[in-house]
Amino acid sequence: MGQKIKAYTLPGRQVYCATWHDLKTKKRVTRSLGTRDQERAESICSHMMILSSSGADKDSGLALAVPEMAYELWFGEPRRDLSGGVSREEDRAKIEDLQREVVRLKEELEIERGYRERYNHLSQSVEGQRIEAAKKSPTLDGVRDAYYLEVKTLSRGGTLHRTWFKRFAAKIGGDRKISSIKPGEIHEYIVTDAAKNKGEAARGKKQRALISRFFSWCAVEHGIPNPMDQVATLRVKAEKDIQWHSLEEIEAVLAGEPDIYWRAMIAILAFAGLSAHELRGLELKDVVELKGRRFLRVTPSAERGLKTHKRRRNVAISTRLAAILDEHLATLGDGCVYLFPAIAHKTRTEIWHADTLTRHLGEHLPEGMNALSLRRTFGSLLIRSGKSAEEVSAAMGNSAAMVSAHYGRILGGEVEIDF
Repeated sequence: MGQKIKAYTLPGRQVYCATWHDLKTKKRVTRSLGTRDQERAESICSHMMILSSSGADKDSGLALAVPEMAYELWFGEPRRDLSGGVSREEDRAKIEDLQREVVRLKEELEIERGYRERYNHLSQSVEGQRIEAAKKSPTLDGVRDAYYLEVKTLSRGGTLHRTWFKRFAAKIGGDRKISSIKPGEIHEYIVTDAAKNKGEAARGKKQRALISRFFSWCAVEHGIPNPMDQVATLRVKAEKDIQWHSLEEIEAVLAGEPDIYWRAMIAILAFAGLSAHELRGLELKDVVELKGRRFLRVTPSAERGLKTHKRRRNVAISTRLAAILDEHLATLGDGCVYLFPAIAHKTRTEIWHADTLTRHLGEHLPEGMNALSLRRTFGSLLIRSGKSAEEVSAAMGNSAAMVSAHYGRILGGEVEIDF
């Protein structure tokens, strides 16, 4: 690889000079280029670099083709006179070939200079940062406590995140460096975990959000590139239609449930249309009486997992629901705050965690029935009773357009046609 020779001027002087390692003595020397013209000075340096990179001797054709000053400075002696030899046609052709070779070597020199600059910049580039981050990357177990502290939530110390983190670390390996975790491994974990749940699409979306939050935190705290940019979104083919149940099915489930606690919970989901999130945060004071009628008051709050006030509403307590609800209320002791206080051996808090509630509720429901299908049963019962889409949306906290889209099969398929 040739020397890098650059033209420059010394303070107080206008003539350009350059510094290089002398071909004979191998020592660093500084010589005047004998010109004040910057373009000519740079041309002389460029030709000297070509001689350096090619290793040409003083009698070679390449050496004879460079400018006189470049030849003299590089070889330390004047070049022989060619005036008597260029008259012949073959000599002219040879010199033209050599000049073309000089041009080619200049182009290659420019390319080499570009690679050198890129190499020097590599340590400051994204690749360099990635390599450096990989060297300093902590393990999953190494950041566990710091991450728990970062993501504490209202679920009393971040129970949700702790549970997820333990499963993820057990699958990937707690002693693994975070920077070594590949996007493909993360995607496989999300798909496998989602397949264990009935609501596969929702489960996958939730797991992806939790993992993205973790790696985003790692990117900020430890400078580790976020692999989630390369993790494909889990796509599950949606069902063609939503699911609900007949009144007879609900009555059969209620009749077969011996525990009034779970019976009342199932009845509120099916006969009041509350979601599991709304139900878990209901308090005794939310059973209200207005103008001689009883209602369940749904009030969104961060604790209940509902952040939008569009779901704020009062749901009338029907005769069917009242009988079961009153039986349940009679079992609650003094000082009880929540309508359905969490069962002590199934959760550590007084209020149910959403996932824990739906999981244990599933133990009391037959296959194919869950909190969402019970809520949709309430909507279907209202539609069949003759309520309009606007009335159903007010009772369920959804928009009228959503009600029409979800329950279109009832609205269209059960209309009597007689003509």
